[in-house]
This record gives sequence, structure tokens and C-alpha cells, in this order.
Amino acid sequence: MAMWRLYSNDGIAIRSTYRRLRDSLRDAPGEQMIGKVVYRDRRNPAQADFPGDTITPAFRKGMSFDFEHELRAFMLLDTRPDGQRESTIEEMERLQEKGVNIDIDLDELIEAVYVAPGRPTWFKELVERVVVKYGLRVPTVASALDERPGLT
Repeated sequence: MAMWRLYSNDGIAIRSTYRRLRDSLRDAPGEQMIGKVVYRDRRNPAQADFPGDTITPAFRKGMSFDFEHELRAFMLLDTRPDGQRESTIEEMERLQEKGVNIDIDLDELIEAVYVAPGRPTWFKELVERVVVKYGLRVPTVASALDERPGLT
């Protein structure tokens, strides 16, 4: 419930797995790294990142987010022209701002689309139509938080 409230109280979420993420990136360019985010106390010097380490910080977050159990993919792509190994600060900033589109198979990545709790039936039906319109073959699921507890 905390993640719904923080990120998308009125929206959707996708469910995936490590294997699905890895397989969906199979044909992506560059070097890929996938790993669990490590949640740490940023004030603790014993948990500090090493200067010059550009990869580890991509897999770090503060302790206040430890309920997320996040998995991240990190890709190293050299987008400089062939033979060019030196880049200016301006060129690196331009590349970072632009980003790189990666083609992936969403059916392979997405296990299911979940609708936020408390959404009306028409909203779930709309999400289902959008999923079908864009050719995804994944189920659309109402949040389990909407289920009434069984009386036993």
C-alpha cells in the first residue's frame, strides 16, 4: 500500500521478475548489469561509495526506501563515434540528457499489469483495452488490496 500511495495512487504497476528483465534485455546493446538495490544509511561513513565508482551508486538508495525491494538494470553504452575515446563534459552531459531508447519485448518483460486499489471497475476495463490495443498478451489484475477477507 505504501508504494501505491507514494508512486501511483490512481494508476497501474507492472509485475516482472529478474529472469523476465534479463531475458527482455537479451538483444540490447552494450554491457548490462542487473541487481538488487542496496538500501543504506547515507550518513554512515562505513557504507559510503568509493570515489570514481560509477556503477555501485546506481544500485544504492536510502534506508527509507527499503520496503521497495527494488531490482535495477544498468547499461553501459559507448555512444561516441567510432575511434573517439575522449569526450568533453558538454558532450557527456548531452548524451546523459538525451538517453538511449532500448527495444525490448514487453510481453517478455511484463508478467501482469496491476490496477491500483480502490479504482472503479471502468478503470480496470480501460486499462485492459489499452493493454489489448498495444498488442500485449498479459493479464490485467485488480489489486489484491481490494479483496474482501474471507469469513471462516
